[in-house]
Amino acid sequence: MRNFLMLIVAALGLNNACCRVNYESTDVEGFAKLISDANVVVLDVRTAEEYTEGHIERAVNIDVKSADFLSTALQQLPKEKTIAVYCRSGRRSATAACKLAEDGYKVVNLTGGIIAWENNGKPIITARVEALPPYVYSGDDPYMGAISAFLIDTIAKNYIHGEVCIPSVTIVHADNSSTDDVKVWGDFWVFNYDLSGDTLKMVSGGSHPGMMHLRASGGGYKVSAFDCVSDGARYLMSAKKIFGKYYGAFNHVSSNIEEREKVRAATISRYVSDNALPVTYYADYGQEPVEISAQ
Repeated sequence: MRNFLMLIVAALGLNNACCRVNYESTDVEGFAKLISDANVVVLDVRTAEEYTEGHIERAVNIDVKSADFLSTALQQLPKEKTIAVYCRSGRRSATAACKLAEDGYKVVNLTGGIIAWENNGKPIITARVEALPPYVYSGDDPYMGAISAFLIDTIAKNYIHGEVCIPSVTIVHADNSSTDDVKVWGDFWVFNYDLSGDTLKMVSGGSHPGMMHLRASGGGYKVSAFDCVSDGARYLMSAKKIFGKYYGAFNHVSSNIEEREKVRAATISRYVSDNALPVTYYADYGQEPVEISAQ
């Protein structure tokens, strides 16, 4: 009997015993008090699907079973802040707490996980999105609505479909001397995304620089024609012909990846904000997620 009791004690302490660096554990009330401090980072280490079904407020989601758990955590979690970690029952979060503690984080694990949290009457946030709403331009540029709609309805359909297309547009120059043929030169991109947990994952997309012809229609504008720069060997000649005296400005825009990504990030952020979506990141295929900044 004595040996049997010792085995039980050893099993209960196994997670912490496996760690070279200890982490703390606390019950529901202690966890609730801890995360009332806005400087504490709340970490949900379940799958994206579990997170979507319901999570603790302010929690970020990094699946502890993913191959890149630690590298993602190192990128997203500041080491100067306490990490309050939980999972479904406390087992996976203990594993996560061990990994994080060994890498220098101060970690507190929720004993009993979100099951105990809910059983004690604590609130959870349900983040399920049944269907992503279509992208609709909501800014004040007079031409962007028509341009965005054209990119979504005409260009994006040539790619692998996603749940939503969010175009990214940088206008190089606009000539509105004729309302029957407004000419807009720009660097036009389409990105198709699927939603996975709290992340918009890009499934397809590409660049279509050129000049769009717009005409006045019903109080707004509609794209009537699109002169698109050719691909491949004819790209340079085609771009210089279409952009003409604006080619230098276009070349500056198209070669500035950092600025282009800022435009893309701002467009995604506005889409998420406009639709009050529980989306925290966007990610290109095979790349680390990028946090979506608040509008």
